[in-house]
Amino acid sequence: MGGVGSLRSQTSRTGGSIPSKLVEREGKYPVKVVEVENWRLWARTLASAQIKNFNSLDGSPSVENLFREIDWLIEDNVAAIRHMGSNTFESKKGILVLREAKFGPPIDELMLRENLNFMGMLWKKRLVDRIPLQYLTNTVHWRDLRLTVSTSVLIPRPETELLIDYAREVLQELKSAVHRDSYLPEGAWIDLGTGSGALAISIAKELRNVATCPRVYATDISVEAAEIAKYNILENGVANIVTITTGSWFEPLDTNLVFSGILSNPPYIPTHKLASLQPEVVLHEPHIALDGGTNQGETLLINICKDSISRLLPGGFLALETHDLEQAKIVAEYLRNTACFWNIRVRRDYCGIGRFVTARKNM
Repeated sequence: MGGVGSLRSQTSRTGGSIPSKLVEREGKYPVKVVEVENWRLWARTLASAQIKNFNSLDGSPSVENLFREIDWLIEDNVAAIRHMGSNTFESKKGILVLREAKFGPPIDELMLRENLNFMGMLWKKRLVDRIPLQYLTNTVHWRDLRLTVSTSVLIPRPETELLIDYAREVLQELKSAVHRDSYLPEGAWIDLGTGSGALAISIAKELRNVATCPRVYATDISVEAAEIAKYNILENGVANIVTITTGSWFEPLDTNLVFSGILSNPPYIPTHKLASLQPEVVLHEPHIALDGGTNQGETLLINICKDSISRLLPGGFLALETHDLEQAKIVAEYLRNTACFWNIRVRRDYCGIGRFVTARKNM
């Protein structure tokens, strides 16, 4: 399923229809730098006017965040630049084009992937319909990855990157002298509820530094999400490592398959809290990836913990993202009560909120 506002799609190497990322479209529209600067001013003015209709209590973006999004949109849309006095366009190589035009060698023209009218349409959709920019450009920049996304998958959040940081810590420990002869560094890992494939791709890249034959599995109950994940895995060069399977959690996998590491950012928002989420989330992101169910929304997390007991190798690593400190404490307490785990920790996100739970399976 293509993202809202996306007018193009492509047939992926996996055979399905995948939305085309704005940043990868061909440059076709030459414009003067001043035209883009004027468009940027118009977009900022529109954002400043529209922000009055946002509810600051539901986590809606600030005007400063919207201004940043304008610059990201321009960056993704610029394919090439032409310096003053040059007759040819040069491919843009990640520079901040408007800053370069102001402080660097004079830039005369920009080659855009989509024209300014199209850009204006996208920005109005962003502000009026509250569609996340990532769905409009079909692009997410996450860690060192550039991922394709559509409304079939949750937009990977910056804090979820911490799951990979925690996994890296364990991998460094496992390849140390003490564990050099251990079976754990060579064991498979799994990303449960993979969505865009962000966690699976990142852990696969980490495993290449540790294992001689790295293996990663990823599951998702959504066929559309699995298709997006397969495409991202191909595009990020880890298709020989990651296997995507459609189904619920461990269900589609061989019952004898056990893992050195289990990662998951599952649905964890309590059902009664969904309506209070910012419009960008509740109106556009897939509810199947958000809704954690009744009570405190911990049911799916507890189910993963329960199944992980038989799915982790001795010494194996479990890392879960949760909704908040209250939910994290529930999960951590469950793990303690099983008497099957050690080094159970509630860990903080970038805002200092206890959000992640990590543990090791007893040896």
